[in-house]
Amino acid sequence: MNRKREKAYRQGMESFYDNKGKLSNPFAKSSEEHWEFERGWAQALRRAPESTMKEFERQSKTDDLADQKKRKLMEMTKDQVKLAYKRMKG
Repeated sequence: MNRKREKAYRQGMESFYDNKGKLSNPFAKSSEEHWEFERGWAQALRRAPESTMKEFERQSKTDDLADQKKRKLMEMTKDQVKLAYKRMKG
């Protein structure tokens, strides 16, 4: 395997953990690096203990709830934000 492909494979393995199990391949689909990246990512998935996968799933649910709350706040008008802030402060 050449160096570019080896590097892509390692990046795929690291990406598995960095992105909490979500696949995000930066290489063009037609490139050899793309497939090596996915091989590395898949290998990391196979090697990951079940506890790691459960933690990724838990974090994903927490992140989803936080994103929902952020979207809801962004939809509020300026006056609604002021009112909500006053209520929080008491």
